Amino acid sequence: MRGSQSILDVGLRKGAAESLRVTKSKRTGRPGRKAGQLTSERPAHLSKQVSWWICAGLAVAAVLPYLQTLRYGFINFDDGTYVAENGPVQQGLSWSNLAWAFTTMTAGNWHPLTWLSHMLDCQIFGLQPGWHHLVNGLFHGANAILVFTVVRAMTGAVWRSALVAGLFAVHPVHVESVAWIAERKDLLSTFFGLCAIWAHLNYARTPSLSRYGLVIVLFGLSVLSKPMLVTLPFVLLLLDIWPLNRTRNRKLLSVLLEKLPLLLMSAASCVMTLRAQHGAGAVVPLQFLTMSQRLRNAILAYAGYLTKAFWPVDLAVVYPLRNNPSPGLIAVAALLIVGITILVVVRRGKQPWLAVGWFWFLGTLIPVLGLVQVGDQLMADRYTYFPLLGVFIMIAWSLPAAWFAQARAPVMAVVVVLIIATLATITFRQVQVWENTTTLFTHAISVTEGNLLAHNALAVEAMKHGDLAAAGAHVTKALQIKPNYPAARYTLGMVLVQQGDFNKAIEQYNLALQSSQPGTMAATIWNGLGGAKAQLGRLDEAVSDYRHALELNPNQADAYTNLGSALVAQGKFAEAAEMAEKAVALGPRSADAHACLASALMNLGHTDEAILQNRKALEFNPNLVSARLNLAASLSVKGNYDEAIAHIEHVLRLHPQHEVAQKLLSAAKRNRDGAVTQP
Repeated sequence: MRGSQSILDVGLRKGAAESLRVTKSKRTGRPGRKAGQLTSERPAHLSKQVSWWICAGLAVAAVLPYLQTLRYGFINFDDGTYVAENGPVQQGLSWSNLAWAFTTMTAGNWHPLTWLSHMLDCQIFGLQPGWHHLVNGLFHGANAILVFTVVRAMTGAVWRSALVAGLFAVHPVHVESVAWIAERKDLLSTFFGLCAIWAHLNYARTPSLSRYGLVIVLFGLSVLSKPMLVTLPFVLLLLDIWPLNRTRNRKLLSVLLEKLPLLLMSAASCVMTLRAQHGAGAVVPLQFLTMSQRLRNAILAYAGYLTKAFWPVDLAVVYPLRNNPSPGLIAVAALLIVGITILVVVRRGKQPWLAVGWFWFLGTLIPVLGLVQVGDQLMADRYTYFPLLGVFIMIAWSLPAAWFAQARAPVMAVVVVLIIATLATITFRQVQVWENTTTLFTHAISVTEGNLLAHNALAVEAMKHGDLAAAGAHVTKALQIKPNYPAARYTLGMVLVQQGDFNKAIEQYNLALQSSQPGTMAATIWNGLGGAKAQLGRLDEAVSDYRHALELNPNQADAYTNLGSALVAQGKFAEAAEMAEKAVALGPRSADAHACLASALMNLGHTDEAILQNRKALEFNPNLVSARLNLAASLSVKGNYDEAIAHIEHVLRLHPQHEVAQKLLSAAKRNRDGAVTQP
């Protein structure tokens, strides 16, 4: 009913028509925009073919540097949580997994659309990381085209819009968002955020509830991918000022009221995000990092992001917090931010794009400045994926209009191509840093100081490859930087377990628990503590620790597996099978989980099911000794001695002195020979 439209449409049709109307130029008689808008540097006769060529060039420039990731694997830093070790994600799309995506707080975030995206990848490509990387690259290419399309639609400035999109496409600081599979959420959030801006533009031109509804839907999809763009209503308000000029002939209040539903959605997303991060124990309490320290870090982060925009060198996956930054450095950073702010405010009348671009940059970074500190990083390259668009707009629209004139177009084209080519070359090299976990964190250590997270990650990776000496060296370095770092204490505990020193491992796990917050990390430590106690035969304590871990993180597949194994050792086979089934559901590709379930089923007399589970375990880990021997035992029960002997001999080739395998081999041969000689 047109007569009962909400306040969102009051006066909008008249205001939008007035602000976007093309008027006659007094000097030339040709169409020109209202004051405050920049006239298109090329007239309307510019063919659509040029725009298509620009889009094609953007797609190539954006995707080409990332094709090398087709041969890269998963990084041992969140890629496991998001894909490689995530059971529901690996199972693909289903109604139950859809419900899981909208209810889980895994990884300390609530972003159901990101989970669904990874599920779709797994359903189509399985766990082939190259294809997951390719999808990231294609999304980045699509985002670059969207930037050009949206900015051009708002301003009519083809070549300036192309410059903004070109900088976005090839800037090295965006490598982290594209080359990291776990950062699919950045790409999705920006994709839908740009689509929401495009929908807002269409709504401003021809207001209607259906067009406004599309803005709401697309904004909702953006925050369902990642809460980074909860500030998008603020960006839309900036764009209403310039280049849309919607506030020129309208009351600011009506434009603000129009954003109210979007602001409510932003608030809901923030609540869900804080709940998820608190649940994961990722939020740093004020007693550990005061508000004054957070404000200092925020100032340094702003300056750091701006520096990386113009001098993108020494990029790292983690920039550690500075314990005692110099007052002089903080003062310089503060003067830089305040000085630019004053300048753009003073110039807002003649150069409104400066204020819009600057406040776009400042405003969209607020959620990740550390005012609510999550983790130990000062800043992160991935956080600039959308915010730097504001800086790129400032650059493109500050260039003299004469530079874009037809007569100077060839010269300008050469300059732009050189800039884009230089950035693309740096990007290509930065992508190579992401080849694997070792290259990534070794580079981080080389370009930063006191990077305890990088040292800890390298310790875990070294331990994964059996290099306990290197693992010990890295974890020791991490603890020298921060003695109460719980992740490093936990890693040292794992190294000691590998070395067989379970008592010292327990000491390290207990120290880790003293400095960790309740949440995912604490759950991991309790699980490790239980494992060390189980090795010492303290099964009751181990079971208690595993249950505590699952109270803190009910989605911890390893804890279910370990609990199941401990219950098998206690003779509680039915409960062990129940725990192992949960482990398999959460980690369907976990060989240990399948082997644990097989052990419980075999003891319950379900031999056929135990054989099936052991075979699945060996699909995922052919050298898992427990699965080989249990399968051999089950096959012997079924009278299949030849296959049982083959499995035992496989174990003995790996471990010639394995006493249990030797005894099983003798028994299997004896039983086979006895079966053959029977009449």
